[in-house]
Amino acid sequence: MTEILRAASPRARRSRAEEPGRPTGLGDRVDHALRQFHTVPELDAGAVARVLGVSEIRVRVVHRLHHGVSIRRRVERIRLAVAEDVLLADSGSGESARVRAVEAAGFRSTAELDRISSRARAHASARR
Repeated sequence: MTEILRAASPRARRSRAEEPGRPTGLGDRVDHALRQFHTVPELDAGAVARVLGVSEIRVRVVHRLHHGVSIRRRVERIRLAVAEDVLLADSGSGESARVRAVEAAGFRSTAELDRISSRARAHASARR
């Protein structure tokens, strides 16, 4: 899996600080990697750390301090947002639209989408 991430994310010749609009801090780099690779199966802090060339614990700590949630929960939220965007953009309804949303978001099945969606709704209602 790390090879897939590295192949899709070639290292720039210039430093990131020199490139306008590029993430510079570790937190920004982690966020960018999560958004870019959310469809990769089994994406976790270890894979992100290997791609960024830092320790896994640094990725976990920086991300937790920045967002207050785990990497796994953040990836779930990103995938859920992508699935919702696909469903809203899709003019059709029904199972075929759900399957397209699942594939675009990187979920393994519609059941996984349903489980994470219901967990997010429960979490949101508990916070109110």
